[in-house]
Amino acid sequence: MSLTNNDTLLQVNNLKKYFPTPHGLLYAVDNVSFNINKGDTLGVVGESGCGKSTLGRSILRLHEPTAGEVIFEGKNILSLNHAQMKHMRKDMQLIFQDPYESLNPRMTVSQAIQAPMLIQGMYKSKDKAALEKRTLEMMDMVGLARRLVNSYPHELGSELALRVRLRLNRSSLYVMNLYRRWMYQFRRRY
Repeated sequence: MSLTNNDTLLQVNNLKKYFPTPHGLLYAVDNVSFNINKGDTLGVVGESGCGKSTLGRSILRLHEPTAGEVIFEGKNILSLNHAQMKHMRKDMQLIFQDPYESLNPRMTVSQAIQAPMLIQGMYKSKDKAALEKRTLEMMDMVGLARRLVNSYPHELGSELALRVRLRLNRSSLYVMNLYRRWMYQFRRRY
């Protein structure tokens, strides 16, 4: 296992993700390596279908990599079991290009923000006052007006829907599959 220095947030070494097809293997990600230091941004640019999203999903283990290393804050996350990975995901977030794809149309803004905090065990459902307070704080952080707390995704524009998905409480790593305009706006604000 490779070790990172104190400034390294993410180190990816020789990452591979192959998918079996009826015609053989599809090499979606093949031998990708890079480092990202704390506070830095890495942009992965390429044509549609070249493996950018698969790379992000493989880093977060939403697709299990075929081979390689993913070292996040000094830990090789490919060696973690399910429970350890669940705990590690508190510090990671995938943000989709189309925010509506990741929002449940039956959940309000507050429910969508609270769901990851409840799933990760950061709050219990009985801690309603603390959870609601944290929800409003998070809405303020991402520039969502508090009047939208009981709105549904279809009532929001795409940029506001994206802000619902930003969980800026503890995440250290954001894997963002965004259009250039949204990435620029995100970087300027946060």
